[in-house]
Parts: sequence; structure tokens; C-alpha cells
Amino acid sequence: MPPVFTVYNCGTGFNRDRTEELIGHLGQITAGMQAKPGNVTPQCKWMICDGPGSSPKKGAVTDARTPGSGVLAKLRGNLTGYGWEQNVADTMGIIKFMHASSPIVVINMAGWSRGAVTCHMLAHALYSDPVTQNIAVNIFAADPVAGPGNRADPNKNTLPPNVANYFAVAAENENRSIMKPVDVGQMLSTGQAIGQRIKYITVPGEHNTSVLKGTPLGKLVWFLAEKFLQKHGTQLNSTLNLTHTDICECYAGMRIYIEEFRKMHGTTGKQLGRKDRKLKNNFGNDFFWVNDHHRTQFMKAFPLMGPAITNPNLLANGIPGLQGELQRIQLTAPWTYTALMKSGLLTD
Repeated sequence: MPPVFTVYNCGTGFNRDRTEELIGHLGQITAGMQAKPGNVTPQCKWMICDGPGSSPKKGAVTDARTPGSGVLAKLRGNLTGYGWEQNVADTMGIIKFMHASSPIVVINMAGWSRGAVTCHMLAHALYSDPVTQNIAVNIFAADPVAGPGNRADPNKNTLPPNVANYFAVAAENENRSIMKPVDVGQMLSTGQAIGQRIKYITVPGEHNTSVLKGTPLGKLVWFLAEKFLQKHGTQLNSTLNLTHTDICECYAGMRIYIEEFRKMHGTTGKQLGRKDRKLKNNFGNDFFWVNDHHRTQFMKAFPLMGPAITNPNLLANGIPGLQGELQRIQLTAPWTYTALMKSGLLTD
């Protein structure tokens, strides 16, 4: 694996101390020496930038934090993103210093909210600099939101050609105008570099639902972020190890409480290029799949029940082995079994 450097960008109002949130958590579990302004060596493997408008814990160190610690700076950070340009500049300085002594081949990034958009900004800065423009970039973006006044800036809302892999998770039920997400769907259709791989999934809930600890949705997104980073060379000390069945159980938790998720803040589905999420099955209920990723994982975990869900004849008449697989689902995936019952696909 070529030399890899990893950059984490926290969301608005959040910092590295908030380890109950995805980005703070990733910083906590990343292996190797952390790079900090004034303390950078070729052995450093990663760094983290606090989000705009965030405040460190009392007595905490202040390196690599957004500029300003007063009330005005915090307010500006929350309203406009003040501080993220400084984060990009600080990170570029660290990367160029390290690259000069020990060439970096891959830069992985992960960010949430304005932190995800900071990843876009940093990717553009890397591509614009002749020294760093050939470094491959991979980005995991959790609900990327640029905020008012920033949506027309291409450095915040597009991807440059140096981004090789991009995975975004978008909150489906967030409809506050100030939280309008970056149009990831548009990235799929315009300006893609040859070989650039862009993927996004929508999940239920509002802006922060997918990044906080303690829910099936949070567990899933933490797993996806960890898997993405590890796949592209970031070394993590401890990670979730979810099987296909485990992932289905996470999605089943979302499906069971889907109406509660939808009540949060409406929907941004159309803004994300998704014309209609409310697929109907023959029972008249919302269709079982939460998204296409759910469908593919279910097919791998339960190869007989998967096709039967979309084929009423198979489900009604049965296929060899289906009853045994249903018993396995009931025993090993109880949330999935409950979700199938609640969706009307199974009956007592």
C-alpha cells in the first residue's frame, strides 16, 4: 500500500473532543502519529480539523483548531463557515511539508456537514497546487452541507479530477432551507473525471441522525466510513465488524421506525435527485428496502428470501429452502423478521 495520509474535518459546532460523533470517533481510533501545526514529521499519518464555530474543552490544546475563540468568532463560524478556509490552509501547509520529505501518494478524507464540504475545498486546493495535484484523493462525506452563501462556490460543491473515490451519505428527511445538501446526484452526471467513482446513498432522518452514536443508523454509517477508509489505506486501531446480516439488522431498525424518521424535518429526496422513495409493494405498504444498499446486502445475507420479496408468487408458493431461511432470519436477525412482519411481507 502506498504512503497514505488521512485528514478529518469536523462539522459546524463540533470538534475532535466530541467522540460520540463520527469524525471525532474516527480521530480517536486512527493509528499512527497525529500531525499538528508546529509538530509535523514525515512519520505523521493523520490530522483532524475542528469544525467552524466549535469550542474546545476547557484547558484543551488549541492546535489545528479553527481561528478565534471568542463569541463573535464562534457565531461567524456557525453562520458562515468562518474558519474552514484556515483549516484548508493549515492542512495544505502540513501536507506540503510532509510531501517534500516523504512523498504522499494517497490522501483519504472524512467529514460531516461543513466538514464534508471542507473535504471538497481541500481537494480543490490540492489539485490547484502543482506540488500536490497528482496525489490521489478519496473522500467519505456525511451529509455535505455548504450553508447559505456558499452554494454557488464550485470549490465547495464540485469535485476536482484528483478525487478518485467519493462516498456520500445523505439525510433524507432534512428539509430546513439552511441545511440544503450539496447535490451529489449532479456530481454523478456532470464533470466526472475518467475513472472517478462517485457513490451516494440516502438514509432516513435529519442532518445529524446518521453520525451520532447509539442508533442502528449511526452504527451503519460508522461502519461504512471505517470500511471506506481502511479500503483505501488508512490504519484504524479498532473498528466495527458487521456481517451482511448485521447490516440488514441496522436497516431493519430504520424500517421499523421509518415514520418517526420521516417526521423529523420533511424530505430532501428531490434535492438529491431521487424522484420517488415511496415505492409500493402489492400489500399497499411502503416497500421494504430502505435504499439500494439495503437491497444488495439483504440479497447476500438471505439469497432465497431476497428474490421472494419482489416476487409475490415465490413468497406465496414457496421455493425449496425458503422456510428454513425464514427460520434462520427469525433466530439470527430478529429485527429483520419484525420489519418483514410490519411491512406486511410476512404474516403469522
